[in-house]
Amino acid sequence: MKKIELKKRYSLLVAMFLTSSLYSDHYMAQVIPYQIHSVEAEIGGVVQSIALSKEFSYIDKPIMIIKLDTTNEEIEISYLREKKNILTEALQLKNENLQSKSSIKQISKYELNQESILTLDTKNALTSTLMELKVRENNVEKKKFYLSGGYLGKIFVNEFEYVSPGKKLFEYFDFSKSRIDLFVVPEDIENINNKRIFIDGVQTAEWRVEKVSKVKDNERVSTYPVRLVRENKNQKQAQFGKIVKVEFQK
Repeated sequence: MKKIELKKRYSLLVAMFLTSSLYSDHYMAQVIPYQIHSVEAEIGGVVQSIALSKEFSYIDKPIMIIKLDTTNEEIEISYLREKKNILTEALQLKNENLQSKSSIKQISKYELNQESILTLDTKNALTSTLMELKVRENNVEKKKFYLSGGYLGKIFVNEFEYVSPGKKLFEYFDFSKSRIDLFVVPEDIENINNKRIFIDGVQTAEWRVEKVSKVKDNERVSTYPVRLVRENKNQKQAQFGKIVKVEFQK
């Protein structure tokens, strides 16, 4: 009986502790980059070049991070461009022939219609070639991956490796803002946008409430997700990872 009573008292103390922690007057959270982006291959190919020296560094001006081999596409593009030139010239000649025949009264309507059909066929072939050429040119661009104004994280592929569509190539971070994600109790949610924000005991105007969820968190069921953000004027010097104490005061 005594053991059962002790267990009950222990359970009650634990519940009281959790409740007091839940309604704490401050929150501990980590400062993180505003967003993390993953770049994936849209079409497959062999990795031709990688800017490995830029891994884990801030990229200011546009540079190519990864390039997949485009040899086959370049061959097809060269062929399609030549085909386009031939069809363009052929269409011009057919149009001239059609106009010349149209001015001759002895030409039958059937013969004119046949000439018109040939002209339309050439025009259709040219249109299809232009569309195919555009697709090939787009595929070439889809095999080149650039980055600017962001922090390059880990690169997940190696040179000469074949990557399939959907393969994760690299990730980069948006340093334009810093972010703090909190799980706030209902008492602090009320009128939170008008409350003063304190970081490590110091009131700050740099941080602001960006988002407040109207739905409680699935895991921390008694709290609401809240996001604080701060603009980073000097993105290169931005620091992340620090654990800070956050308070909301009226």
